[in-house]
Amino acid sequence: MNHSLQVGLAFGLTSGVIATLGLMIGIHSGTHSRPVVLGDILMIALADAFADALGTPVSEEAAHLGIAALVISLSHLLGEWISTWGRSG
Repeated sequence: MNHSLQVGLAFGLTSGVIATLGLMIGIHSGTHSRPVVLGDILMIALADAFADALGTPVSEEAAHLGIAALVISLSHLLGEWISTWGRSG
């Protein structure tokens, strides 16, 4: 596995776990509704993953990494989706 892929997956998995756990705890304590919590997990999976994944190439492009920025970005998006979908099932 190349370095760019490892960086993106590690960042995505960590960010996805933290964001989703925070959301689950907050929404559950307020609603105690499983369907609401699951719906919000789906929303955070998409919103957070896209926001972080799109922010990554912008910052990497500023550092002039070229194609590595795209690999980091896409692997980050994949990592966030894996971490979120793995917990929601």
